[in-house]
This record gives sequence, structure tokens and C-alpha cells, in this order.
Amino acid sequence: MNGRAKRNRSEKNTQRPERASKKDSLRPAKPGRGANGKRSHAAGFAQGQGSLKSPGRGPASKEFGAKESSRGSRGRSGLLAQHDRIAVGWHASLEAVKAHPDWVQAVYVTGAQFHEPQFVRAFKDALGVRFGEVVKQVQETVLSQLASRHQNIAVGLGRRPEISMTELEGFESAVLLALDEIEDPQNLGAILRTAWLLGATALIIPSHRSVELTPVVHKVASGGTEHVPVITVQSLLAFVQQMREAGYWILGLEGDSKTELWQMDLPRKVIWVVGSESSGMRKPVAKACDELVKIPQKVGHHSLNASVACAVALAETQRQHRVKLSI
Repeated sequence: MNGRAKRNRSEKNTQRPERASKKDSLRPAKPGRGANGKRSHAAGFAQGQGSLKSPGRGPASKEFGAKESSRGSRGRSGLLAQHDRIAVGWHASLEAVKAHPDWVQAVYVTGAQFHEPQFVRAFKDALGVRFGEVVKQVQETVLSQLASRHQNIAVGLGRRPEISMTELEGFESAVLLALDEIEDPQNLGAILRTAWLLGATALIIPSHRSVELTPVVHKVASGGTEHVPVITVQSLLAFVQQMREAGYWILGLEGDSKTELWQMDLPRKVIWVVGSESSGMRKPVAKACDELVKIPQKVGHHSLNASVACAVALAETQRQHRVKLSI
């Protein structure tokens, strides 16, 4: 990621204790902790943002004031206007009907796909008696408007995975990914697939300058969109501030940091913040992190792709969490 050096905190009453030096310990203390490993209770940040405490009765996206347009309704036409989202491609479509058959509003296939025994068998098993009701034959040009490589199939869905703030705040162990202005659908799709396979609890994206759950994102995710809630928030800063109050540590992936991922003693509740493909994290977002962390590279003047960086961070988090559970 394009990085910036970790910034010192100087806000009144918010500075964290000094980290233990290498002379005092064989491995660094947890992010933002003193030499005794205890978290400072003066861990507030960015005074004046206000609290976004919520009853947690609805999806976190709505609780943080995300507009409906941020969930993919901007400039919709054709099939896109008929559904909340559309999965494209064989793997994405099959996972959608297997994971959420009741959410399926329509299965769009070309004539060639409609007569394929593999399609009939797999989708009849998943949809049951609804198969004949929801499967619709369309011209290939219709699917080409959704994605260039559609594999002759798409699934229109009326819902998406959701999670409430109450659930997020109540977890004893959870890993969230906060994506700061990721605009490439290929990247978001790859991150969603990795997040699903490596056990991330949810993804958080700001409502501005972020790619939505497009058909291409679904295709690249190959089923990840059916299992990982994507929370759209108007303010990424406000979100991480509230999550800090709920016990999460905010860790930013930053190529210029002196702290390496392998040195970290990762907490049970963590939010990994990943910056945009072109410019990394915005300065206020980087400043909001408890710790900026880099993934060690042999070649230092180039950066990992955002989706690869997420995969490395999630894999190391999962490894440490498994080790701690086995002790």
C-alpha cells in the first residue's frame, strides 16, 4: 500500500503509553499498549466527531446513515433496476442460490446454459419447486450489459447479508476490514473472496469514492458476497471511533511504518484498515489508527495490491487467533 509514516498522537488526554522497547521484551506489546501490556483507558480519538451509538435494531449501514444510493441504486437500468444486486458467473450464481435460495428473484440464463445438465441439476437442487418459476431465458447481449465474462448466467437477488451494530459491538472475537476508498471492482471482489475464506466478520466501505456491489464484484468474489456483510457508512472515521469504544483495535496497513506485521501480538477484536489503490489511506484515517503496520517485503519501493495485503493480514490474524485458542 502507498504508505505514510505513523503520526504521533499529541491530543490532550489521548496520548497512549510508550510501547515496551526490544530490550524490555522479546516481542512488542499489543498495539497502543504500555510495557505492562495493559490498554490505556485514555484511548479516545478525534474529539468533536460525536457518538453514533445506536440501538442495533437494523443493519449497520442504515445505523450509520448510509443513503440507499450508496448501496448500488445510482443510475440503474435494465436488470440492475429490478434487483438489490446481481451475481454474475457460474460460481457466484451457484453460491447465491445455495446460500440464500429465498433471496433469489430471478435466474437469467442463455439458451445454451438452460439445457446444460449440470445447470439443471445444481440449480434444481438448490431452488426446489421454485426452479421453474425463477429461471428465465435471455439473450446473451442482456448478460453482456452486466459483465463481459458472464458465463451465460446471472442471479438477481432481493437482499444481501447484513449485520447490526449491536452484533458487531457484542462479539468477543471478530476481524473487520475497513476499506478506505477502494474503487476497483476487481480488488473489492478479490477482497470479499479472501474475507469469506479467512473468516472476516464484515467489510466496511465509505459511501463516497468506493465501488459498490456490482455484478463484476460478485463474479470476482465467487461467492464471498453471500457470506460477508458489506457495511456502507458515511463516515469511516466515526465508525472506527465507535468500534474502538466497543473494544476493537484499529490497525492500518501502511508501507512506511516501522512496525512489522510479524512482530504484532494481535488482539481478539481488530479492524484492519486498507487504503486506496492509488494513494493509500487518507491522513485522518491513518491518524485514527491505534497502530500503523507494514507487511515486510524484499523489494521496498513497490507496494502489494490491496487485495493481497488484506489476504496476508487476515491470514496472520487467523493464525494468531487459532494459536491463542489452542493454549
